[in-house]
Amino acid sequence: MVLVVVGLMVLIAAGPPGVANAQDGGRWSIGAAAGSPGGLTARFAAQPHSGTAWSPQAYTALLSFDLDNYALLNVHAVSEHVLPDSPITVFAGPGLAVGIDGHSAMAGIAAVFGLKFFRARFEIFMQGHPRFMLVPGLRAFPGAGVGFRFHP
Repeated sequence: MVLVVVGLMVLIAAGPPGVANAQDGGRWSIGAAAGSPGGLTARFAAQPHSGTAWSPQAYTALLSFDLDNYALLNVHAVSEHVLPDSPITVFAGPGLAVGIDGHSAMAGIAAVFGLKFFRARFEIFMQGHPRFMLVPGLRAFPGAGVGFRFHP
């Protein structure tokens, strides 16, 4: 249901159809994601690095919280690849997860993978983002979500 509402909002805001291009995004974007975890999301384009074996094209962040005593921040360095003759971009990368749950600190390693496409100034994405929390104890959490980001 959330995906349908987000999709309709994007189509209405985008106006008449045009040629979608996976490279239309600006230096940064902000939006929302629904899933486990869901929350506020942002993307920042990385500065190109030459001469390195791997360098991220962007950094993504997902902040999940409640208004009581829980907050979780997932940050990922992602590599992106535009599929030939397609408006779809696939992405993947490693990351970190830090947060607080009640009076306990949380920290661990994370990953993200998925696909996205642009329409006008909107990016719609589907992603998996598992994390392996090391603090306060060893626990694995599968995660997935859908969302959108606005590129001003």
